Amino acid sequence: MHYGLSLQQLLVLANEFAEYSGCKYPESRKKNKCAGKGWSRGFRMRNQELTPRKTENTSAARSFAFNRTTVNNFFDNYERVMLRYNFAPDRIINLDETGVTTVLSTPKVLAEKTQRQVEQMMSAERGELVIFCGIVTATGVALPPVYVFPRVHFKDHFLNGTPVGSLGLSNISGWMTAELHVDVLKHIQRHTSCTKDNPILIICDNHESHISIQAVIFCRDYGIVYLSLPPHTSHKLQPLNVSVFGPFKSRLKTVFNDWHIRNFGLEKLYPSII
Repeated sequence: MHYGLSLQQLLVLANEFAEYSGCKYPESRKKNKCAGKGWSRGFRMRNQELTPRKTENTSAARSFAFNRTTVNNFFDNYERVMLRYNFAPDRIINLDETGVTTVLSTPKVLAEKTQRQVEQMMSAERGELVIFCGIVTATGVALPPVYVFPRVHFKDHFLNGTPVGSLGLSNISGWMTAELHVDVLKHIQRHTSCTKDNPILIICDNHESHISIQAVIFCRDYGIVYLSLPPHTSHKLQPLNVSVFGPFKSRLKTVFNDWHIRNFGLEKLYPSII
């Protein structure tokens, strides 16, 4: 698990197995010490359920943290919370953050086959990271998102074109902090009108920026029940991470590219952001 065979590794193993089994094979294999392209084509014809796939980088911590015991413990906690509060789906909120760079890779374009290199003008070769905080209920309704900009001071025009009601925050690093997370909780409270008598459930990871005395006190005073995901499991258990942020970023690449084409040469829209 988590360690697949590349095509080259498969060819080497096939050759080693042929030698071990005493099978006859072409002399060229002895020199190359791997099976050839013909064997590779035949193998894939015989095993059509197998296909080359691009792997997704997964840290060892994530691989080992996602296990039956950890997942069962989380759903046991979730069950206890639901039995106690009986939250309706529209009162269950998934909260997660993802980084979006201001310079994304461009989509494929049509070009002549003989053209060795295809270039496209961008605002910069390297972008800056903006944190996008998605807030979506279990019914699929999205609350206005939160953006964290890598700036000392936030400017209102940073939110030009964003969904109505979006919240803009900033700090010098551009990352979520414990102080900014309290602002996110206040943003959610304003849009859900949650109280002790009409609480909500927030499901979020247990990143250190989400844990502070100020956050605990605010949640207690405004009826926010906080259920954290086990460490290093949000890539499997957080719905936004599993099925929302991927398509969102794919669509964003196209939108960014279209915007740059329509606004070629435009400067100073967002200082050093776009």
